[in-house]
Formats: sequence, C-alpha cells, structure tokens
Amino acid sequence: MPVELKNVLKVVDPCGLTYFLGTLTPKDIRRLTFVPVVNLTERKDSTLFLIEKPGGYQRTGDSRRMDVIRDFVKRRPDCLIPPVVLSARGKWEFTPISKQYERFGSIQAQEVAAIIDGQHRLGGLLRLLNDDEVEENLKSRPIPFMTVEDMDEDRERQEFVDINYNQQGVKKSLIHYLNREDNFYGKAATALMEDEESPFKGRIDSETRHPWTLILFGAAKECVDEMFGKNMRRSRKFNPEVDKSLEEQGIEFVLEYWRAVQDCFPEQWSDIDLMPALREKTSKDKPGRSKFKYRLLEETGIRAFSRLADNLLHRAWHDAIRQPSFDTIRRYLTELATRDNVKKALTKPDEAILKWDPELRYAGKAGVTAIYDHLASELELITL
Repeated sequence: MPVELKNVLKVVDPCGLTYFLGTLTPKDIRRLTFVPVVNLTERKDSTLFLIEKPGGYQRTGDSRRMDVIRDFVKRRPDCLIPPVVLSARGKWEFTPISKQYERFGSIQAQEVAAIIDGQHRLGGLLRLLNDDEVEENLKSRPIPFMTVEDMDEDRERQEFVDINYNQQGVKKSLIHYLNREDNFYGKAATALMEDEESPFKGRIDSETRHPWTLILFGAAKECVDEMFGKNMRRSRKFNPEVDKSLEEQGIEFVLEYWRAVQDCFPEQWSDIDLMPALREKTSKDKPGRSKFKYRLLEETGIRAFSRLADNLLHRAWHDAIRQPSFDTIRRYLTELATRDNVKKALTKPDEAILKWDPELRYAGKAGVTAIYDHLASELELITL
C-alpha cells in the first residue's frame, strides 16, 4: 500500500535531475527507505535496523554509531538534523496541490527509496521508536530528506562514492571494492577474493576485518599492484593495467602464483588452520590471526610475497610465449622455503630473531620491506 507524504517541494535541476524535498518521521523510516548493501547482515532484532537489500554499494551499518546518534538526539531533542539523500528509482509519484502551485504537493511512495547518504542518521532515529525513555513527540520529529526522482543504480553508486570518499566514516577498502571493475588491479583482487581456485577465497573482505578475514580488499588490490612492478611493466612490457587485452592472462598469473606459494610453503601456510571457518567466531581451537606462528599469512607477509612476485615472474619469463614458467617459479619457491634466513624472516619474531634482524619487529611498510629484503637476497643466491 502506498505511503503518502505531504508538503513536498519538487525542484527540477537545470542539469536534468528532479528532486523532492520534504520531511519524514522516525515512524516512516522502515516504510519508506532501505539500504542497498554489498552483503546482507544477519540481525537478531530486525526492528532495530533499517531494511537492507543485497547487491548494492553501501557498507553494513555500524550499530554503535546508530546508538550514539539516538543518544545524542535524546539529549538534544532540538538538534539540527542534516537532510538524508534518497533515490526513489522512479517509484515515488508527485501530485501538485493545484495547477497554480505545481511545484508544491504530495508524494505517493509506491516502494521504498534507496538511502544514498544518511543510513546511520536514519538508523539512530529509528531506534527512538523502541526506547521507552523517549517521549512521543520526539518519535514523530520531522527528518528532512532530499530524494532524487529517477536515477539508475550505477549513478547512485557513483554519487555514494563522491559523497563519502573523503569522509572518515567510509573505509577506503570499500571504495576500492565498489570501483573494482574500473581497473585490472580491482578485477584481480576480486578473483583472489572470490575465485574457487584462489587460496584466499572467503578470506578477503570488502570493508570489515572479521575473525575469519586475512586482509581487506584495498590491501589485496595494492598487493596485485606490487606483483606487476617495474620488472614486469618495463622489462617484460607486461602491464595489464594499461593493455586491457592482458587482463585475463594477468589474473591467471595472480591466482597461479598464490597457489604456488601455498603449495611451496606448507609449514608457514599451515597458520590458516588456526583461522575460524567462514562467518564463525574465534575459539580455543581456532584462535585466529593473533596466534599465528609465522608471518606469511599476516598482511606484511602477503605484501612481501606480492613484491617478490615481480622478481619471480620476471626470472621465469619466456619471451617466445609471453608468459612465465610456473614450474620454474615453483622450483624457486621450493628452494626459498628451505633457506634458514627465509624461515627466520617468516617466523613470528622472538628475542633471538630480533637480535638477528631488529627491523623484523615492525609491521606496516617497514615490516614488509624487512621480510622482502630477506626473500630477495636469498633468491639472488639460488641457481637452478
């Protein structure tokens, strides 16, 4: 059944967009809006959360942020609430009050509108309804909205990115994930995240580092970038970011390389057995990343091996067929796995290891460089 909104102003933008400006109340939120999320979230009490629909572009709402907004409005019932931005997707029908005042009238909302900006505001205000301490007049407080009449989902997604890119509340990893089809690195990182033959399948997340997650999508994308460094781009003239015809082949190189690392470093890769199953919490038997014995599956290790890939792909390259020999790469990796210095560099540092190389104490870029330097140095000593 359609929901009616009165006292709505219709504005036609010279650039071609049509807006509806008006207000809704906390009681209207679930009847009029939804969040187009990347993935649905399991909720115990759905009445406390906005309606979600999968396959979209929004991150999952942060319950704590919603509580903060609810509590703030309770303390400051006269606070200013910035307008939320919605997309009606052509499902809201405007009726003017008269021909004389054709820009002012009412809306018949046939379906819920997508929330482009303001899900935490709406989520927090929705929670006022279930709060016994909140007076009835606050549960009916007007919430200003700006609704775009008809916008396709690709444009919605781009507007979401434009609005949120420089805001702290939206993680850059989600932005990278939303733009994953725009470049080779995003497509290859998606393959690492989703391909059935990827050793990282299910262990990369678009925005949240869950107990079962190894790295975020943004880091995976940067790792792919490292794999095709100056050796591959300049010396071998293999740059799938520039030459789109090389994308499919480049993605296969990425997947094949990480399968080789998994197979050739079984002891260090065994840390994966400490990770909980997908969508499960940590436990005594599956304590997760904090109990890793080695650094290979830590983000620093993954980044170091990604940087090493540029060397290995280059060394094993055959110009005649324009691709590397992965048999050769596996032989290099197998030999590296036997080297004492490599074993020490990949072991979680204790006093003895830090005395051997104090730089291994670091995470971040310094930690990546410390691990990579040992890998690269030992690689130089290997003759096949």
